[in-house]
Amino acid sequence: MKQDMIVILDLGSEENPRLAREIRALGVYSEIHPHDITRAQLDALPNVKGIILNGGPNRIVDGEVIDVAKEIYNAPVPVLMVDHQDDAPWPLNEAERKEALSNFVFGLCGAEANWNMDNFIADQVELTVESSFFDGMVMLATCDSVVPGYLMAAARLDIPTIIVTGGYMMPGQFRGHEVLHLDAQDKVLTARDGKMDMNEYDELIGCSWGMCGACTSMTTANSMCMVAEALGISRSYVSRIEKKAVQTLESALRGKSRL
Repeated sequence: MKQDMIVILDLGSEENPRLAREIRALGVYSEIHPHDITRAQLDALPNVKGIILNGGPNRIVDGEVIDVAKEIYNAPVPVLMVDHQDDAPWPLNEAERKEALSNFVFGLCGAEANWNMDNFIADQVELTVESSFFDGMVMLATCDSVVPGYLMAAARLDIPTIIVTGGYMMPGQFRGHEVLHLDAQDKVLTARDGKMDMNEYDELIGCSWGMCGACTSMTTANSMCMVAEALGISRSYVSRIEKKAVQTLESALRGKSRL
């Protein structure tokens, strides 16, 4: 499935990343490009449904107001100007901003809400496999969205496939105490407010995140690795092997026979 795309052209805004996130939150893929992109480069982008010229306080460079190429204004898709050439900025009210964005993305551009990270990963795998004429796949994955994305790609491509997951992350050791990565996350504000020495915080981060494998919180990554096993596309018990264990490598090597 090819995702629809809304292109954001940077014309001096300081909120381009926020806008891209908001569009993706609506289920539509979005990319940010510089204002000097050519019409030919824009036309080469896949499934563009609309363009946003996102102006802002940095629109003046070397005494000149930056703008896009004239040909882009005549693009075959809707072009929305925001805070550019005397056009109004985005509404300050969050609900009104979301409504305005939704009206443009869905109402004017006719984009479909067909984007999420899992679909995106699956599409990239499909493109790689089909362009390289692969006859089979050995997929290495452990993290949250990657495993379901790989499962979707394997189902679509329907070629011999095995997924080798990385096992689970062992708890770290910090000054004689067992720590999880959540312990480090909980100390972010403490360190920011000066209530924790930064050297101590850096050491805690290193101890809690310094290992490989699915997160110690036992959440999505762990459950998706077990789903892969249940579906028979991954070696049994791999998700329950600690990452540093030699059994992980042995299981991966045994998996070759299944492919």
